[in-house]
Amino acid sequence: MYRILYRIYKYLCNLLIACIFLLPSAQLQAQPLDLYTAVNSAITNYPLIQERTAEVEAGLAHVSTMKGYRLPALRAYDQVNVGTSNGIPGSYFSYGVSTSGSIRAANNGDLATGNIAASEFDWDIYNFGYHNSEVRSAEAALDVKKALLKNNQYVVAEKIAGLYFDFHKQYRLMSIQMENEKRVGTVLTSIRASVRSGLKPGVDSAMANAEYSTARLAYLAALNNYTRDRIALSVYTGLDTSRIVPDTSLFSGDYRDKILKLQPEDSITNENPLVNVFQKQYELQLQENKTISRKFMPKLSFEGAGWMRGSGISSKDVYADNLSDGFGYSRYNYLFGLVLSYNLFDLKHRHDLLREGSRYAEARQQELRTQKSYFSQALQQANASFAIQLQQMEELPKQLSAAQQAYTQQLALYNAGLNTIIDLTNALYLLSTAETNYTLAQDDLYQVLFTRAELSNQLDSFLQLFKK
Repeated sequence: MYRILYRIYKYLCNLLIACIFLLPSAQLQAQPLDLYTAVNSAITNYPLIQERTAEVEAGLAHVSTMKGYRLPALRAYDQVNVGTSNGIPGSYFSYGVSTSGSIRAANNGDLATGNIAASEFDWDIYNFGYHNSEVRSAEAALDVKKALLKNNQYVVAEKIAGLYFDFHKQYRLMSIQMENEKRVGTVLTSIRASVRSGLKPGVDSAMANAEYSTARLAYLAALNNYTRDRIALSVYTGLDTSRIVPDTSLFSGDYRDKILKLQPEDSITNENPLVNVFQKQYELQLQENKTISRKFMPKLSFEGAGWMRGSGISSKDVYADNLSDGFGYSRYNYLFGLVLSYNLFDLKHRHDLLREGSRYAEARQQELRTQKSYFSQALQQANASFAIQLQQMEELPKQLSAAQQAYTQQLALYNAGLNTIIDLTNALYLLSTAETNYTLAQDDLYQVLFTRAELSNQLDSFLQLFKK
């Protein structure tokens, strides 16, 4: 029994030692994930972006299709027939069946063979720019799809950048709580030794234990938040984020100085992908209105036809003895002409459709103005927040330095017996709060810098700064 317990104990000890040595190794193998890679990986793998890309390719194909309509139509066919041939005077609307033959006093039920081969040529020479307008409408629709793709890329980049910044923030907050736990653990070890030697009262040990538990719980909560963001990044980017860590140089002075050199716009332009999609939708509606106005114009066409016929009935209405004698061409004809067609009753349809299109154009224009107003307000708010946060970034390092000094002094005083555990606990809390505030302020600053770059149509330049 004791031997079995000893083996279990030995196995657990070996497992613990292996974990201790493997954890640092895993940390060394972890690769920093920079913002540029995270955003571009998400854009590449995000299903919505793939959907929009496919729509752009479909739009390109549609433009090619519309250009192809300029080609003339040339149709050819041939048919071989067996049937009767009885005609009668009079006119009628044809529904696809035609009889050509002699007019007799009575029906003749004898069968006769025949064949016909024909070709038909049809080409719209001039239609007042309708075809060109159709092509331009297809191109305008393609521009909308391209703008929508770019807009969605911006939206995804905004989502991933915000998630990445939070991922980085949670990583630093977890590190702060880990360091705080170590500090409290060191103090707790010292207090326990002092209590055992009778230099400190037992209540100090109890308070230190409570403080250590608080620090431990705070660390576990921060670890949970960090793990949540890490998993979310894995889902969006398709990367194995279990093997990566945030780029800890993100908040270095070099990066911040580069970003501050980006000069944002004072207002939102129509070229901004966040707004450009609404501009392209407005332009598409205007172009569709032009297409409608040309759709109901007259059309000038060049048409031609040629055909050959054979029949088992002679010109004297004599039926051939053999049905096979009717096969073969004996008559040839051709016909060419210019055709001008115009539906006068389409004027009412044209008027109604143009009035409808005009209202839609007004709606698209108003939507564009609304979006520009919304994003302009967001840009002004970002600029105002940026100015305030710069002042915070000047003050927070002073707070952090003072908190570090206060903790060091309070720890020395406590060890010398010149203050109480409460004074030391307050110093620990002050230092942890200062470190947290500094991290949160840096995250807020970068969030605002990203928002300014996005609204100023400088997102690509912003992300390029973080490319490794």
